[in-house]
Amino acid sequence: MSVSDEPLSKTLRRLDLDLSFDARALSKYSLTVERSFDSPQQAIDFLLKGKPLVCEQINGVYVISQIIEPTSAERKKYVQLPVFNLYGIIRDAHSGERLPYAYISSSHATASGDVNGVFDFKLHSNNPVKLKFSYLGYHDLDTLLNLGNHNIELFPKPITLRGLTVASSSNAMLMQSGLSSGEVRVNQQVAIMMPGNADNSVFNILQLMPGVRASGEPPNNLIVWGSSMGESSVVFDGFTLYGMKGFNDNISSINPYMVKDIRLMKGGYNASQGSRVGAITEITGIDGRRYKPSFKANLSNLTANLFASAPIAKQTSLTAAYRQTFYKLYDIENLNSQGNNASSSKDKPWHGAGLRPNQSAIYILPNYRFSDGNIKLSGQVSDKDSYYISLYAADDKFDFSLLGDDNYTIDASEESRQYGSAAKYAKMWARGAISDLAISFSQLSTKTDHLQGIGGSGSGQQALKSTKLSNVMQESAIKLKHRFRPHESHQMEIGSEWMVYRSSINGLENTLLKPSLFIIDNISLKKLTISPGLRFDLRNNLLPRLSIKMPFDQWTATAAWGLYNQYISNIPIHNTSNNYQFVWQILDKPMRSMHTVAGLAYSENGFLASVEGYAKKINNAARLSIDTTYMTDINIYGIDLFLKKEIGKSLVFGSYSLASIREYSSELGQELKSGAVIALSPFYISATYIYGTGFANLSSLGHGRGQTMMGNNAIVDEDKPYSRLDLSVRYSFKLRTATMNTGLSVLNLLDTQNVKYNYMMADKNEVTSIYTSATPFTTMFFLEVIF
Repeated sequence: MSVSDEPLSKTLRRLDLDLSFDARALSKYSLTVERSFDSPQQAIDFLLKGKPLVCEQINGVYVISQIIEPTSAERKKYVQLPVFNLYGIIRDAHSGERLPYAYISSSHATASGDVNGVFDFKLHSNNPVKLKFSYLGYHDLDTLLNLGNHNIELFPKPITLRGLTVASSSNAMLMQSGLSSGEVRVNQQVAIMMPGNADNSVFNILQLMPGVRASGEPPNNLIVWGSSMGESSVVFDGFTLYGMKGFNDNISSINPYMVKDIRLMKGGYNASQGSRVGAITEITGIDGRRYKPSFKANLSNLTANLFASAPIAKQTSLTAAYRQTFYKLYDIENLNSQGNNASSSKDKPWHGAGLRPNQSAIYILPNYRFSDGNIKLSGQVSDKDSYYISLYAADDKFDFSLLGDDNYTIDASEESRQYGSAAKYAKMWARGAISDLAISFSQLSTKTDHLQGIGGSGSGQQALKSTKLSNVMQESAIKLKHRFRPHESHQMEIGSEWMVYRSSINGLENTLLKPSLFIIDNISLKKLTISPGLRFDLRNNLLPRLSIKMPFDQWTATAAWGLYNQYISNIPIHNTSNNYQFVWQILDKPMRSMHTVAGLAYSENGFLASVEGYAKKINNAARLSIDTTYMTDINIYGIDLFLKKEIGKSLVFGSYSLASIREYSSELGQELKSGAVIALSPFYISATYIYGTGFANLSSLGHGRGQTMMGNNAIVDEDKPYSRLDLSVRYSFKLRTATMNTGLSVLNLLDTQNVKYNYMMADKNEVTSIYTSATPFTTMFFLEVIF
């Protein structure tokens, strides 16, 4: 074809085709062409290119018409593209348990299920969709799904540390930051493989995670990213657990038999979470056995744990568990890693080296008892709707007695009782949207008795000082949230909370109402996910949140920022004996915090490397001086590094954490953690090592700082490094219909002399720190039976 400045209508007539077009409309287009075409259709496509014209073939005739742009009024009348729904529930293939927060990926987007295991997509095509489902400790599932409702079943992997992360690029996110910055996901199957008592396995595995402090062995209190005790929370099945004393890592306030999923949000979490300026650990309980009964028993030389679950009606199960410590079954003197430094009713105080002239230290061996029980009723009203009622109660007693120099006597005891309950109903609507209504209640009641003074005889005898303190903290809440997808690229969550706090100190009560609203929009732009959120605490102000996630090839980049408030905390008060104690109470002025988090992870062929940096600023934190408490601001900066390599069914991992804490005085803490699991089925051998330095001693009655003011001078405990090496061997076998697990753990294999810091008393001239030994060289045997 060879034409020069010729009207399009004339050029088209040169083609040997049956054509139909508006000659007047086409004649306004002039063109010059000098080229050859393989076919008439190719020529038409070339001539119409870039013009508001369209060609279609009708009964052998090529009909060319003009594309008419509709007016704005006409656009409103146009029918939108059809929307198709694909949704369902992700479950364990064996037990039918719903799997919360599963990771879902496709060729063009990523998403996650919710706490009920529900997922949903909106599509503009009715073609089948290829999706990949991943969940911690389970085999991935690649499948092609048609539109509509689906039950997705995932099969658990063998019980090895391969469950620590999901194989494929998704494991970088699930280990490094989960589905948002600062998030760590841990599967309970992983925890039971680690050295230590299985009754403390939840906290054992959490304290091996980067950013979670292990130095000083915080008892049932998570110290994350430099925060203090009381600034983080543990939530089980929707109710808050305030933590018990947990002496010597034998047991924790979480029964591992009741745990399905562990989600640690170290910082930068979204607007659905509130009420803390530190970390939040969300633990989802199991649904129970709905097909056949199950019984488990675990007995060690330190604790016992009994568990039973059975169906009681169609799609309804009842689960119960009970645990008890047996500290009298072993010689507590053998657990004393300080040798003759321990004090009892017949010993004298030992004054530690490196302490200041106005500071002394005493090591004691306390008596300790703990027991707790769980009951949970759960079921389904239909294939979509689910409910549960979860109840918890625990009793904890810790006491010691000593007679020191000049017949100085101290008797102290602390008894705690904790109750928790929650009821929840989750309704899944026709197109995959889901609504949750939850009611929860939790209470911690603590009674503390202290008796101290200078004894004597005759006219020189002095009366002992006695202090009694009763502390109660209650939290009641009603929460309603709704998650839906208004558009293919938007998944929204809206919710409201009505919380009531009640605190009491020796009968003096205080109450706080805290209603809240929140909204989150998860925006998917192909692989990039942007999640802006807003939380509105009606007592204060707006709390904006923002997170970003971007996977590319084997890399994943995440970032988050947010503002947070806290209205209750574990703060110091002075008692009548001029000593201090820490109590839970409602704050006169809420604590405020700003989190900034950014991370990068790489994962390929079983290798994972992740790095995450953070900055936290906390306002109105309570601290202690010798005669009063004061409020201060804290700046915390840090970095977490995690490395992991899977070799067959075995695994090695390690982490490094650095935290710079700046307040009245600066603290630079570092922790190095490493571990390995060697699978030699049916044997599993594991080892963990922790080394920490630069952290001040912890106080389970204190605020995590080990710092006191005397006048204008700060008294800071000696910076003594913490180190501990643990080993374990586990053997599994079948005995008729029962599965048997038995094993041996050796804690603190090198018998390193670490300490805990439990209690401080002070007068005008001297501060005395009272310590318990951290876990000494301890041998633990266990036998587990599962039917």
